[in-house]
Amino acid sequence: GATPSRFKKKHSHFKRQNQKVFHTEDPLLQVVMWGMEHVIQDYERAPLPQLLMADDFNSFVKFQSATTKYSRANLPDTFKFKDYTPEVFRKLRLKFGIPQEEFLSSFRAAPSSADSPGRSGAQFYTTWDRRFVMKTLQKEEVALMHKLMPKYHDHIVQNNGVTMMPQYLAMHRVTIKGDEHYLIVMRNVASCELPTDEKYDLKGSTFGRKASTVEKAKETPTLKDVDFAELGRKIYVGPEGKTAFLATLERDLEWLQSMSLMDYSLLVAITTFTEEDEQDEEWPNPFEEGSWDVHAVKCYPPEKREIYFIAIIDVLTKYGAKKQTAHAAKTMKHGKKAEISTVNPKAYSKRFLEFVTEHLV
Repeated sequence: GATPSRFKKKHSHFKRQNQKVFHTEDPLLQVVMWGMEHVIQDYERAPLPQLLMADDFNSFVKFQSATTKYSRANLPDTFKFKDYTPEVFRKLRLKFGIPQEEFLSSFRAAPSSADSPGRSGAQFYTTWDRRFVMKTLQKEEVALMHKLMPKYHDHIVQNNGVTMMPQYLAMHRVTIKGDEHYLIVMRNVASCELPTDEKYDLKGSTFGRKASTVEKAKETPTLKDVDFAELGRKIYVGPEGKTAFLATLERDLEWLQSMSLMDYSLLVAITTFTEEDEQDEEWPNPFEEGSWDVHAVKCYPPEKREIYFIAIIDVLTKYGAKKQTAHAAKTMKHGKKAEISTVNPKAYSKRFLEFVTEHLV
């Protein structure tokens, strides 16, 4: 008999959600799903401003349980929901080619808790259709986002949405029984349809950049720079692919450096496939018009049968007092020449670019 396709949509039992179903046990997710639906719907009714004003970058919309006029099935008794800079994010979603209704329908069934490999302790959630990721932020990161927003918006608009940077799509504060939670919504880097066979988080530094034994025991571990080098891994994109890839990357790195940001990583998710897979009619081609996998990068030569999903992640670290002290301490301990990951933004982006360039073939 025919083997079942490994590309059957994981979530085929979910039709695109039109009805509002906010079924989840997690009060945080209940409020997020409910809040997004109402805030975004309300905003949709207003015409999109041609130009954003300075005020738009400081604006927000608030709802709270006491004043809400909507049905509140499944919601906690007391809550507050704050949506930051709604007009700005609305414009960004447009630039990133994300229709409003599609965006909302991804949040109409509960997102699931995702594995968070970072040291930050942030909690990650993935929407049911794997198109978007939601991450908890610290208060300082929210303040930094507000500072970056005007320049981030300009960078995205100038480059017409073509970027390897995180695609920021919404930011919220949810208060439940006095506890505040900050969340940011981004587009998923990994494919929302194809399985991920290998995953790397790369910073261009070898110091302490090896996946732990615990991490390696996972089904799809997030490996790091040292693992990448030891496996002799390369990203095969061919000469033309390399030129295009580096042009976008350099533009983004220049922006990150101008904002004094550092400590970001390049996330590389790899899908390997066979000739048989390609002939499978269920095979979702990420390079087709209308695919949600905008981070997909073509492999060259095609015989290698790999697809890469690549983007810069974790950009919200500003080079400040904390980083400078860490740098001084590490230099004293390991000597000036040791490659460590706390360097200044200029040196960080240079080293990052050199590492990526060297591993693109």
